[in-house]
Amino acid sequence: MYTVLNYTILGIIFLMPFLLAVSMFTGLVAGARKPFWFVTFYFLLIFYAPNASWGLEVQSIGGLGNIYTRGAGLFLLPFVNLALIGLFVVVSTSRYFKMVTPAFHNLKPFIWAFTLIIAGNIVVGLALGYKVSTVLGDKGLIHMANMLLVFGVVTLMFKERKDLDVFINVFLFAAVTRGLYGAVRFAAFGGDPANFYANFEKIDVKLTFFDVNDGFIATMAAFIFAWRLTAMQNTRNPRLKAFYWFCVILEVFIVIFSFRRTSWIGFGLAAILFAMSQPKRLRSMLFLGYVGIGVPIIVAQALKRMVTSSRMESVGLLEKLAPDVFGSNLIGTQSPRLVELAAAWDTIIHRPILGVGIWGEYNGYGIPLLYFHKNDFTWMHSGVLHIWLKCGFIGVILLLGLWWRYGQFIRTRHKMLDRQYQGLMLAAAAGALFYIPTWLMGTPVIELRTMLLIGLVLGLPYSVYTLGKKAKVPHS
Repeated sequence: MYTVLNYTILGIIFLMPFLLAVSMFTGLVAGARKPFWFVTFYFLLIFYAPNASWGLEVQSIGGLGNIYTRGAGLFLLPFVNLALIGLFVVVSTSRYFKMVTPAFHNLKPFIWAFTLIIAGNIVVGLALGYKVSTVLGDKGLIHMANMLLVFGVVTLMFKERKDLDVFINVFLFAAVTRGLYGAVRFAAFGGDPANFYANFEKIDVKLTFFDVNDGFIATMAAFIFAWRLTAMQNTRNPRLKAFYWFCVILEVFIVIFSFRRTSWIGFGLAAILFAMSQPKRLRSMLFLGYVGIGVPIIVAQALKRMVTSSRMESVGLLEKLAPDVFGSNLIGTQSPRLVELAAAWDTIIHRPILGVGIWGEYNGYGIPLLYFHKNDFTWMHSGVLHIWLKCGFIGVILLLGLWWRYGQFIRTRHKMLDRQYQGLMLAAAAGALFYIPTWLMGTPVIELRTMLLIGLVLGLPYSVYTLGKKAKVPHS
């Protein structure tokens, strides 16, 4: 009996690689035939799952529900990241067998340049003796690579218009259901437990979602629903109109009561784009509404965020609204955020062209205001400066060039589509605008979910154009 058991165990061990290979091949074949559904399910997970640890008072509880770190200790990269790589292989296989419609785009020079920079940094870092976990760590540029992978997946996942329409409806379904969840939790259960302001800054405020990416999802959904409303002005379907109005109000509520400055500014930029895309009469009405209703609501909510404790009674309005930026935080009278950026800049100016490498850091040691870094100076609150620190001014130029070409494409091509697909292309542009404050004042490059969603808005306009255009455009 013992011998039979031994042979059985050995047989299973030797069969496992074979079974794994067969299952991978089967998954590749099945996925390549219809990659759209695999990718859509993946994004559905990203739409619903926040980075659960940010803002939580007890980090260990948040870690149990954070899918963006699971598997990193065992496989160097989290499961979400490995799944993305697998999806890229699947859609690339689909393209080889002509089972998808590859999207035309104008970003190839920038994609290749960033790929070479990231790959070169990894090779050099390993050659210099840095650990694999360091060069592939989330404080380097690995999530920039993930953004490029998502771009590749999104531009290769669709075969026909119907696929794109289904994907957008899945996105809207996720936005509305998650919005309802956030609104109910806000009204009845104290809001998001990942509340940095209440848990750490001791500001008595509850919020819908602390993760800025939930603000992005709400903003992009509000844009699409509002666009659909403007497109059905002459139709007689009061129930559908009422539903769209409800969805717009719900998503706006989610953004406003997130109490995130970056979300408010990003939403404002998206709202301006929406108004500028409308006929002159409607545009004027929208701007009047923004000034007469939107701005007062935002100001009222911003005033709620003011720190009212005794340590803040003698400071100015700007310092109350943004204590982390304008000063008077927990230590002294200087701004921790500005001190952080100044420390990073002092390192950048000594290596301005090529940067310090993805393994590098800036010198923030011995600065009391930077206690919250816990001696980890491989990141900062600016995505642009993060790129500059890691890969130099060359990286910043490439980043700006990429988004410039992206904007030029949308500006010149969106009018070639019918109104439905114009709205989708501009909704993606609104999503890109939403993330501008995060690129300037946040930490997007070290956040996996953020870079995945930025990759989505980067790739979506090209797929919308390729599938929505009337005339065939040659691929390059």
